Order: sequence, then structure tokens, then C-alpha cells
Amino acid sequence: LMQQIEQLTQEKASWQQDKANWQQDKATLQQDKATLQQQKATLQQQKATLQQQKSNLQAEKENESREMNRQIGSLQQDTGEQRREIEHLTAEKETLQQEKEAAQQNASQLESLLTNAEATIVAGRQW
Repeated sequence: LMQQIEQLTQEKASWQQDKANWQQDKATLQQDKATLQQQKATLQQQKATLQQQKSNLQAEKENESREMNRQIGSLQQDTGEQRREIEHLTAEKETLQQEKEAAQQNASQLESLLTNAEATIVAGRQW
């Protein structure tokens, strides 16, 4: 009987040790679970932050694209205006060239008339 009591006492002590070990394992697992939940929350926050950064970058990209398109349009408009101004100045240059040639012809004709008039005056004096 004493041997049975001793054996039962040892089994009871062993079960109590097992129970303590299981309780310790349970506490460790609960702590691990809490740690994983905290890591999950941290990762979700990081994900939200990255999504916000992505949205911000997309908006910045769209703004830069609009600005570049505006600048391209402005440059195209400036180029068109400069082209029209060059065409106008070219036409004006051609007109001035024609007027210059006409003035040179008139000067040449006037010079010829003046020479003829002088010759006529000289001839009239010789009369």
C-alpha cells in the first residue's frame, strides 16, 4: 500500500509538473499570439502608409504630366507665333527689297533725265 501511495504521489507530482508546463506553454503561446497580432497591426499600418505614399506619388506624377503638357502647349503656341512673325518679317523684307529696287530704278531714271537736261542746257548755250 505504501508503494502504491508513493507511486500515486509521484504520478500526482508528475501531473502537476505537466500541468505547470502546459500552463507555461499556454502563456508562451498567448504571448506569441499577442506579439504576432502586434506585428500584424504594424504591417497593416506600414501597408496603409505605403498606399498613401503611392497615392501621393501618383497625384504628383499626374500634376507633373499636366504641367509638362501645359508647357508643351505653351511652347507650341510660342513657336507658332514666332513662325508667323518670321513669315511677316520675311514678307516685309521682300516688300522693302522691291521698294529699294524701284527706288534705285527711279534714281537711275532721274539721273538719266538730269544728264539729258544738262546736255540740253549745254547744247542750248552753244546755240
